[in-house]
Amino acid sequence: MELDLREETLSKYNGYLKDKLSEQCIGQSNPSFGQYNLLAHLSTYFNNDVIADIGTGYQALTARALSYNKTNTIHSYDTEYIETAKNYFSSLDNVTYNIFNPLKSLKGRDTMLSAPLVSLDVDPHDGKKEAEFYGFFLDNDWKGIMICDDIGMGRNTRHDHGDHITMVSFWNNVHKPKYDLTTIKYSHHTGTGLICFDNQEVIF
Repeated sequence: MELDLREETLSKYNGYLKDKLSEQCIGQSNPSFGQYNLLAHLSTYFNNDVIADIGTGYQALTARALSYNKTNTIHSYDTEYIETAKNYFSSLDNVTYNIFNPLKSLKGRDTMLSAPLVSLDVDPHDGKKEAEFYGFFLDNDWKGIMICDDIGMGRNTRHDHGDHITMVSFWNNVHKPKYDLTTIKYSHHTGTGLICFDNQEVIF
């Protein structure tokens, strides 16, 4: 599989995201949606598939971006119920909101392994939980694509505090083909990484 991550390709999702993530545009004359362009685009490489969103968050931004391709079903996981996230999902027919750790559930593990695309954004970003999920996919010979948020936490003085320093250790210990996308326009300022668990190729 060849993944086209050129800026001109990812920019095509600005209009859609401006409508669907409108709260991100407040006070911005030219809003940038960072990694959400990337997530919306990656959803188009799969049809009638399952996509796993690990770490819903209070605005459910990742799941909302991943839901771009309506043929797919997004399984979003969080360990705490968040009313605002649930409210956002009420208008999305292809998102399922799950309140449990999928690693600790047979159903959750089976769902994750059936997904060709996984977004990993757990909180707090201590690197340890990320390593657990990464190890799970390695141990099960998974062949998909993983997007990791906040891989730069602890890399510089602005984020070099507390447990965040271990995010760098997690990323450094990923030995599958990986891409640090932080320097491209469509990424998160705290770091965005892509891991290829099979023979996927990336075009910048």
